[in-house]
Amino acid sequence: MASGAEVSLQIWLSGKTAYKFSQHDAWERAAQVLTDRGYQVGRTGSPLVVSICFTPKTAIVGVNRAADSLSSWPGGEVRLSKTPEQVSRAEFKLEELFKVYPIDEGIEPKGTALDYGAAPGGWTRILATRGYATTAVDPGDLDPRVLALPGVRHERTTAGNFLRDSTDRFDLIVNDMKMSPDRSSRLMVDSARLLKPFGVAVTTLKTGTHHVLEQVDEAFAILGAEYDIEFARQLRHNRNELTVVLRRFG
Repeated sequence: MASGAEVSLQIWLSGKTAYKFSQHDAWERAAQVLTDRGYQVGRTGSPLVVSICFTPKTAIVGVNRAADSLSSWPGGEVRLSKTPEQVSRAEFKLEELFKVYPIDEGIEPKGTALDYGAAPGGWTRILATRGYATTAVDPGDLDPRVLALPGVRHERTTAGNFLRDSTDRFDLIVNDMKMSPDRSSRLMVDSARLLKPFGVAVTTLKTGTHHVLEQVDEAFAILGAEYDIEFARQLRHNRNELTVVLRRFG
């Protein structure tokens, strides 16, 4: 960064930290350091963004252009509104992902999709409205409006049972089930055989707020056995989780 540049400074304390300073204290100190070096520091609205995340073990520093983000808020911000057709708030996560990453690329029109833990059907609805013939796997009930959509098939069983018995092949597999990141990653690795070559998988890693980096590192190590990790980001609608896009090895 050139001296004199305008920068927006953002600070986070992630997880249970033992630092003897507050988020406000950290911002003031970092802002002073940048100011002493000739930068013009604010909170938002500048062309450059400096982000500092303090974890229990370290501090992670990143610099990016606001023009490369979806907004001046680091990580991007997509505001979505509830529609009458919506059956769950979880829809926002998949809808936002389609807006920020082209996971449809390379998938034939009207491809096939598998939705693990589908009930009540929010992610299935998003996939079906995008033209996917979608198999929704969940022992629970789907919203009748979702069941009525073209191409939707409900398998009333668990993900493990479906994985054991199915011989189908899919272009896209999605998983938003509430499970630990390592279990979710192992399910996706086991499910790779259900994907067509170079098929795409999407999973959310429910990290919570403690030991986040360790959980993500472990999950990525597991996923790397079967996939290229193409995208990983905490979307605005994720809360305490990470959305990951995977591409199966050919």
